Amino acid sequence: MKKDKSERPGKDLKPLIIESAREIFREYGLKKTTMNDIAHKINKAKGALYYYFSSKEKIYEAVIEDEADIFRTELISAVKQQTTPAAKLKAYVLTRIGLFKHLANFYTAFQKEYYEHYAFLMHFREKYDKEEIDQITAILND
Repeated sequence: MKKDKSERPGKDLKPLIIESAREIFREYGLKKTTMNDIAHKINKAKGALYYYFSSKEKIYEAVIEDEADIFRTELISAVKQQTTPAAKLKAYVLTRIGLFKHLANFYTAFQKEYYEHYAFLMHFREKYDKEEIDQITAILND
C-alpha cells in the first residue's frame, strides 16, 4: 500500500527538531537524551524524527554543525568589525569565550572525555581546529 504524502512530516520539522534537541542536549547531554525526549518536546511521534535522522547521534551532529555555523559567523563578524590586528585578535578571543558559554553543545563537543567516545565528534574537532588555526594565522599575518 502506497503511503499518502499527507502522512509525512512537514518540511519545516527538521529545524524544529534541531532547535528542540539543542535545548534537551544542553540540559541532559547526549548520553542521557533519548529520541522520545526530543519527540515529546516537539509533540510528534518518534517516527517523525527518524524521517529526518537515523539516530540521536545524527541529531546531535546536526546540532553541533548548526552551533558551529553560528560560532563561525559570529567570530568572522567580530573580527571584520575591527581595523587593527591587535583589535581583531582581542575581538576574536573575547567573542570566542562568550560564544562557548552560549553554545553549550558546541563547547561540550570539545571536551576531551566527551569527543573521544564519539568518532564523528573527533572528526568535527579536527576540522574546527584547522579552521581556528587558519583564522588566527590570518589575523597574525595582518
